Amino acid sequence: MSQLDQKMQCDSPSLEGVRQDRMTVLEQENALLRSQLQQAQASEARYRQIFENAPISIMFINAEGYVTEANQACEALFGATSEQLNVRSIFERPELVENGTLPYMLQAFTGKSVVEIPTCTDYTDDEGGILFFSQGHYAPIWDELGNVQEIVEIAPDVSALFEVRQALQKEQERAAQERANLLGTIAQVANLLLRSPDYTTVLPDVVRLLGEAVGSDRCVITQEMIDPTTQKHVVQFVTEHALIAIPSDLNNAEYQTVGVIDEDPAFVLRTQILRGEAVNFLVSELPHSLWKKIFEAQQCTSLLIVPIMVQGKCWGQIGFDNCREPQLFNDEEIAILRIAADSIAAAIERQRTQTAMLEEQLRSETAILEERNRIAREIHDTIAQGFTGILMQIQAVDRFLTTNPTQAKACLDHAQTLAKTGLLEARRAVFALYKDPNEDLFHRLTQAIHSVTTNTLLQTHLCLDGDPYPLTPDVSLNLCRIAQEAVMNALRHTEATQLDLTLRYECDRVCLKIHDNGQGFDVSQSSAGFGLMGMQQRGDLIGATLTLSSQLGQGTEINVVVPVPATQPSGGTVS
Repeated sequence: MSQLDQKMQCDSPSLEGVRQDRMTVLEQENALLRSQLQQAQASEARYRQIFENAPISIMFINAEGYVTEANQACEALFGATSEQLNVRSIFERPELVENGTLPYMLQAFTGKSVVEIPTCTDYTDDEGGILFFSQGHYAPIWDELGNVQEIVEIAPDVSALFEVRQALQKEQERAAQERANLLGTIAQVANLLLRSPDYTTVLPDVVRLLGEAVGSDRCVITQEMIDPTTQKHVVQFVTEHALIAIPSDLNNAEYQTVGVIDEDPAFVLRTQILRGEAVNFLVSELPHSLWKKIFEAQQCTSLLIVPIMVQGKCWGQIGFDNCREPQLFNDEEIAILRIAADSIAAAIERQRTQTAMLEEQLRSETAILEERNRIAREIHDTIAQGFTGILMQIQAVDRFLTTNPTQAKACLDHAQTLAKTGLLEARRAVFALYKDPNEDLFHRLTQAIHSVTTNTLLQTHLCLDGDPYPLTPDVSLNLCRIAQEAVMNALRHTEATQLDLTLRYECDRVCLKIHDNGQGFDVSQSSAGFGLMGMQQRGDLIGATLTLSSQLGQGTEINVVVPVPATQPSGGTVS
């Protein structure tokens, strides 16, 4: 046996041990690999189930733009199978450019994770494709070398969200249109109240417009009053507009005037109203009270009460009643309806002011006439009697001139004293009576017209032509009254926006011309009303000639000519 054989025989046990050890290690490594493979397969199966069963669309897109895999939710969202989705590359789909999706996908291919805004995708060009709304989430998937080999798109279906948004947008547009319509109605109401000399005549139109604008079954205006018999607070119904099927409060004597009971549980609402706060409530939620019984008897299911505040106090209310279906108003609607209440309040204040001004003017004119009468009586009792005494002294001089010169001289001296006294009395009386008659008439015209046109749409221009001279009080007064009536007619009937008045003095007459740019009328087809008849009568009282001319669409002109003694000068123009 050679030495080599001997050596190998000696080493065999050790080599066998190494082999056995190596085999053990390999078996352990294989066992670990099998375990890891099983775990990987289980994990893949789990993620595959998640992928397949996920309720959100998931698809994988390769670098060429084709879908490599898509789950069931994706096919349902697009309305197409994976094969149908791959008819064209994403880079060949113009709809992805139009809706802005493609740029997000391209960013994902550059290695960025991006989320697009909700968009509409139209796949109806593909067989079975549909139109839908989604919001894509795009993320890159890298290979071992760090290159983006594909991207994943996760796109939840937001079609229901878009439907809600569209419904909300339509509701907002509807609400905006309703607000615009309501504001238009408020403008109509304000215009009616502004143009009417008497606000009470247009209140029925006001409640009709407001009731129709907000869709209430009944719209009423009530006024706070004191019962003259009991001296207690009551609420008086002024006017209302109610649908045909809705019972009328005005036609029910029981509810035309309602007493106020401070102890009533619902009185807290009245306290809010008196403070100027609008109240909106469901009748069913009121505590048991007299007011609840009244509302239920009126078939009210809900009410909005908006106070009408005049100079800080509650003059009355606008009530919006719903009898069929209850309705609660939002803050914006209530704020707009408060403008209507403020417009009514402004009309009430304006009419009160104008009435007070006219009454003050009448009192002033009456006081002036009384003062002039007093001075006239004083002149009669002083100056006239003084002249009588002078005449008697002169007659006495005539008797004593030849027979008793001393006595005649005494009579002359006394006559001189009487003349001086009379002159003083005349100067005092003239001073008391003196006032520029023309200035008084023109100023009076200005004040009268301003008092009735303040806070209206009618613009006025007054012109004084010629040199003024004294006029009798009757002429001044009646010319002023004719002008006032013409202005009131323009305000009431003609819808005029401009009125020109000219007072012209000539040597033998005074002329008053009033012209408006209103709608005019056919004189031949119109009967004289009390206003025109009253102007004609006033003209006759002062011997004036009054003419009226008008044409449809051309306005109306009134000319008054009063003859005066031909001793007056004529001159320039003042406007």
